Amino acid sequence: MLEKNRFEGDTVLIANPGEKGFTITRTFNAPARLVFDAWTKPELMKQWYGNACMTLDVCEMDVRPGGAWRRVLVDKDGNRVAFYGTFQEVEAPHHVVFTEIFEPFPDHPSTVTVTLREQGGKTHATLVQLHGSVESRDAHIGSGMEHGMRETLDRLEALLTSRHN
Repeated sequence: MLEKNRFEGDTVLIANPGEKGFTITRTFNAPARLVFDAWTKPELMKQWYGNACMTLDVCEMDVRPGGAWRRVLVDKDGNRVAFYGTFQEVEAPHHVVFTEIFEPFPDHPSTVTVTLREQGGKTHATLVQLHGSVESRDAHIGSGMEHGMRETLDRLEALLTSRHN
């Protein structure tokens, strides 16, 4: 069902059959501090998180170990999709770990680890999302998240470019 590596632009999704997690990588033309801020400051995340079909209406973050976060996306018809979780680790500007729960399926939490490595003014981001089961991981990827994720990361790149130049 899932291809091992799928390429589009500079974004790579790796989802190996039979594994509970998947990995997304992308290199941004910006320093790690700017990328980290975009991931951890609600006023910045509201400018990039989402896609042509959905916008980020609610973005709440208490960025510290044990701090809670919540995001609510709204589509053009007013339908709301919410995610929430808790920060586990925060090491600015290179590392953040948090739980993620899709509100309609609270019994299927995942853990997300975002690692940022800066080199030569560019930042290589690696996002690893680990689900509790292969079935949960496959349902997540099968939901169509890949297209939205790619568009969302393109929007992040545009924001970083506007703030960096």
